[in-house]
Amino acid sequence: AWDALGSGPYWPFVGGNFVLAMITNFAMFVPGMLMIIVVCLAGAFGGESFSHILDADLSEASDLYQLLAFSGVVVFASILVVIPLTYVFGFSSWGSGKMALAAADRDFKFGLCVSGWGHGWKMGWTVMVQWTYLTLWTLLLIVPGILKVFSYWMTTYVQIEHPDWGANRCIEESMRLMKGNRWRLFKLGISFIGWFFLTLLAAPIGLSGLAMLFLMPYPCTAFACFYRQLLVEKGPAFDARI
Repeated sequence: AWDALGSGPYWPFVGGNFVLAMITNFAMFVPGMLMIIVVCLAGAFGGESFSHILDADLSEASDLYQLLAFSGVVVFASILVVIPLTYVFGFSSWGSGKMALAAADRDFKFGLCVSGWGHGWKMGWTVMVQWTYLTLWTLLLIVPGILKVFSYWMTTYVQIEHPDWGANRCIEESMRLMKGNRWRLFKLGISFIGWFFLTLLAAPIGLSGLAMLFLMPYPCTAFACFYRQLLVEKGPAFDARI
């Protein structure tokens, strides 16, 4: 990974991460403000009924109507946030993963940071399914949840290289690649812990986020190289060889 980044793409990778961070932060800000505006307007038009919604007597038709109205406002406001954020996180995950794979393949182009425009919904759905499974596994038992984190680690790369695949198929392929390799991935990840602690030195001056932008190309490319190595060791998916 270090050799690949040293051939030229390190600083463009940093710039790509910066672009993705700006897009993501802006995308989080806009729906958040819309949610605040909707809730404030609901409170303004609802008057005191919304401020005392928890004291509502559901036996009264008017109180039940107020509760349903308030619940509808909350659901609508939540949709305003969740739907665009799903796309944005998918777009960002695609761009970050695409840059990492390109850096590992020594074929990096700066424009790859915004290559997720046509794949945001697909990747967003895959990420949502992946984290839903991880949450359920973690609620069941902590240790299985942790193990599944490593099993699902390659899902993003699989989705990028197989954009026509569904979320479950990408997760299954990640599990196939990671079978017997979770400890290797853990050792690879833990090798960067010193670098992450180093970025904390910038926290007192509020620049830890910026420091992370400079660091992330290194581990991201290393994980992409690890993915490439797994494909060599285990071979591509069966239908990919046909």
